[in-house]
Amino acid sequence: TFPMDTRSQWVAISNAASYCACSVMADKNKFEAVKMRMEERRAGIERKREARLQMGADQEAIRIFNENFDKGKEDIERLLRQSEELPRSEWSRHFDQLTLACQQLQKLISDSTFILPEFDLKRALGDMSLLLSAVNEQRSKQIPKKKFAFTSRRKKVARDSTDTPAATLEVEDKRQKVVPSSHPSSNCGFINRQNEQLELQRFTASDQDILVSDLKDCTVKIYGTPSTVHIDQLTNCRVFCGPVRTSVFIDRCRNCTLLLACQQLRVHQTHDCHLYIHVSSRAIIEDCIRIGVAQYNWDYDLVADDFMAAGFDVSHNNWSEINDFNWLNVTEQSPNWYTIAKEDVILKWDP
Repeated sequence: TFPMDTRSQWVAISNAASYCACSVMADKNKFEAVKMRMEERRAGIERKREARLQMGADQEAIRIFNENFDKGKEDIERLLRQSEELPRSEWSRHFDQLTLACQQLQKLISDSTFILPEFDLKRALGDMSLLLSAVNEQRSKQIPKKKFAFTSRRKKVARDSTDTPAATLEVEDKRQKVVPSSHPSSNCGFINRQNEQLELQRFTASDQDILVSDLKDCTVKIYGTPSTVHIDQLTNCRVFCGPVRTSVFIDRCRNCTLLLACQQLRVHQTHDCHLYIHVSSRAIIEDCIRIGVAQYNWDYDLVADDFMAAGFDVSHNNWSEINDFNWLNVTEQSPNWYTIAKEDVILKWDP
């Protein structure tokens, strides 16, 4: 037992020690708080610096894209101006070179889609469409398209078949007639048909501008490698098409299933359709709703040869990358299109 004075001294010492300990703890907490604020401030400064660097990198990437695109565009325009100066023997090689240049420029657009602002992307796609049209127009001018084969076939039947009634020949001619006079830029296709099975063979469709318009409840099969394909005002139809060398344009279709492989795809005012596609650049939709997409899977004889002849890189397919010009929110997918569920994808098509 300590004497009273000693006990008082001991209590005073204990209290002093406790006070010092509390003071040290308070100073430590204050130090930790200051340290945390400094770390947060440094982290904020670092985030801002990285954002500035990223913005600078994006701007630099956009600048490089514009330079490369403008150079590629000038090269194609230069080649176009040289077209008529070349001897006829070089025309085929020359237009193959033009086609390759267009495909490379389309790939540049596709690879740069994520970094380009909407204005730059629309400008590039618009310029690309004009270039493709100019190349196709010049090719058609210098290398006339093959005459439609069904015409000569019908004449042969009319000449050799003496027992066939004229009415039967007239019906057969109507069935095979595929040249719509209302669309002068296309020299074969189908128009104003209903409940029919329609086909274009490769010797007819290859290198041609195809028009498929005003069809209802029809199935259309297009073999070979068409130059361009226009699909307009189809209802409850199925369209199977071989690899298209340039572009496919779809307008005002509903309740259709379309199997298409092309360099560029544009879809307008279309709803409730399934698109099985192979696209070199990102497909574009506008004023569309309920568009389902899946990978192109039409398998027919010589399909691999057609992909090669059309200049496709089969390993490069942007089937699930869709640009919706009615949806500008880059952080969320447009509600106007969707990926078809795996269990709903049709793997085997009717012969």
